[in-house]
Amino acid sequence: MTEKKQQNKPNENPEHNDLTDPIPNEELKENMNDEKHKRQQRDNSQSERDYDTK
Repeated sequence: MTEKKQQNKPNENPEHNDLTDPIPNEELKENMNDEKHKRQQRDNSQSERDYDTK
């Protein structure tokens, strides 16, 4: 049996390389703000169930 050398294909669309791309700081901040806002809204309501039905 002869060994075939495996050819590495170049990545056709590098934009989809999400794992290696660092998330931009602005996006991170926005996500954190969203989470905080959601938590605050939930805290301000009488109960979580109350918040879910709104």
